[in-house]
Amino acid sequence: MKTVNLRLVTLLCCLPLLLCHCASTQDVQNLNMRLRTLDNKLVEMEKDVVLVQNTAGTSVDRVQRQQAGLGDSVDSLQTELLQVKGQLDESRHRSRNLQEANTELLAEIDRRMLGLTATVADLSERLARLESDVSGIRAARTREATARAEAAAREAKRAREKAKKKMEQARSTRSIKSARSTRSTGDQIHEIVPAKAKIKGRRVATSTVARTSEPVRVHKTAKIEKASGPGKEIYDEALSLFKAKKYQKSYDLFSTYIEKYPSGKLTVNARFWAADCLFKQKEYALSILEYQNVIADHPRHAKAPAALLKQGLAFEALEDNDTAKIVYKKILSDYSTSDQAATARKKLDKLGK
Repeated sequence: MKTVNLRLVTLLCCLPLLLCHCASTQDVQNLNMRLRTLDNKLVEMEKDVVLVQNTAGTSVDRVQRQQAGLGDSVDSLQTELLQVKGQLDESRHRSRNLQEANTELLAEIDRRMLGLTATVADLSERLARLESDVSGIRAARTREATARAEAAAREAKRAREKAKKKMEQARSTRSIKSARSTRSTGDQIHEIVPAKAKIKGRRVATSTVARTSEPVRVHKTAKIEKASGPGKEIYDEALSLFKAKKYQKSYDLFSTYIEKYPSGKLTVNARFWAADCLFKQKEYALSILEYQNVIADHPRHAKAPAALLKQGLAFEALEDNDTAKIVYKKILSDYSTSDQAATARKKLDKLGK
């Protein structure tokens, strides 16, 4: 359609020439050739135009598709950007909240530190006061203990002096038999007196411990725990009280038996048990004096080495180990065949000879 129009336009343009100049045949042929040439050119131009149109359409579609893809990408990026912005805003909000919480926490820590500092200062002050009070109490107890020790020493000294006086009176009135039992053969006499005393008004007698040159022969009589003859009920009851650990009542009954029956068959045993009552009540100083009555007045009695061993134990309890070692050595020298000799040897090994 476009070609026909172009031809008509060309004829119309050439028509005036034909009319005006009355063109010849040759001119007409030339004109036809030109028209054919133009026509060919127009055909080529139409092909080019179609080609251009087709190419342009494909490019436009591609560009449109690319633009559509870019639009989608832009939309996706915008969506992601919005999400990132939302997350960033949320993070900023959390950060502000954390900063506020940290500020409050630091303020709370500061307040607590101030409170702890004040508490520590108060505790330090209390501790200083307590240390001062403890020092005062210790000093007071030390003074009190010193005063008690001095009073006990004075009481012990008076008790020893009283015991010595009684011993001298007993020597002047003692019978020949008792005098022989305390007589020495020229060896030195070692008097045992307590280093520490707990005096409670008890009436006890004492005498010296004779260190003889020869071992004492002990008459090993049968151990009779039940009394016979006068005073049987008193002795049995006292012994029952001792076994029941009622030592004070037992001591009183044994003392009553000794006073009523000074020459009874079990008077020596009663003296030993009375001393044991004192020992069990931790009145070690008084028990030493009471055991001494058995040792000095009845050195050949079966209870004598047992009384000596108990004296050694009492001296150990009083922390007078030197005197305890002397007593244990006396057991080994004077009563080497007794049952107490083995115990005395062990004690000496422990204390150091």
